[in-house]
Amino acid sequence: MPTIQEIIKQARDEQSLALRPFAAALGVSHHSVVQWEEGTAAPDETRLNIWAHSETYWIRLIALQIMAQRKWRIVHNVEHCEDK
Repeated sequence: MPTIQEIIKQARDEQSLALRPFAAALGVSHHSVVQWEEGTAAPDETRLNIWAHSETYWIRLIALQIMAQRKWRIVHNVEHCEDK
């Protein structure tokens, strides 16, 4: 399962967008994108819900991938705790 960092970086690479245009398309500051790509922050649930309803396919895809990644981490952590 890709990390949030990898999801964001891959989306930006696939769209061939520089940092600022990518951030503008997502409706966030370029500082937010830098933090996400560095792994020091992550998009919040409100932002993901906005993206999930975007008319732009690749923005919806980012939201769905991050939501799936978070759900996978929760399930994986629960299974890991049950093994102890």
